[in-house]
Amino acid sequence: MSLPVPYVAALSSDLAPLETDLCVEVPRNGPPHIAYLHPRPDDRDAHGNLWARLERVPGGRVQFEQMDPIRQRRCMERLLCQVCGQPAERPAGTLFFNWERPDEPADRLDRQGTDTPPVCPPCVPVALRHCPFLRHDPSVVLLRARKSIPCGVAGTLFRVADDLTQWIPSALDGYSSYTKPRHPGMLAVRMFRKLRGTATVDPSELVGAP
Repeated sequence: MSLPVPYVAALSSDLAPLETDLCVEVPRNGPPHIAYLHPRPDDRDAHGNLWARLERVPGGRVQFEQMDPIRQRRCMERLLCQVCGQPAERPAGTLFFNWERPDEPADRLDRQGTDTPPVCPPCVPVALRHCPFLRHDPSVVLLRARKSIPCGVAGTLFRVADDLTQWIPSALDGYSSYTKPRHPGMLAVRMFRKLRGTATVDPSELVGAP
């Protein structure tokens, strides 16, 4: 039996942008920042961060351990379910999977940021039954957040060459907070939200929930 394919899962055949697709924009005021040679309207988010593009190539293998950056962004911006891609927000709050570590106090769950998109109530048992990263991990908890606030992005950091002609990768997993000036050399692949007003939920309570 084939496993259900989560909406947010990456495919091995999709191609990331090449460094030759990038250019250096030098504004009148401020430092040089990263851009595409041929920009598109949806390249940047509301905070001006440049996002990685993907070239869709059919026939790839589902990579359950990785997230498609375009779909991850869409799920986090619109609070869509990571499994089915439908709205996950409910009047009582939004459900998120998270991980409760033994060395962390329980109240820390109410102050965490997450890059894991939400999940709608009907898809919770599907995810727990089929996802290899959830069903075998005893530290997984299901949280209901009354509020979740976009807080930043993560991705590859580039530094500009001395002659201002190209970008050179400098870090694979940097973070740029929305509360600070955005990183001029960030190519974002994941969006984060802060979870507020959280409470743990027993998945069995969601049986039959819309």
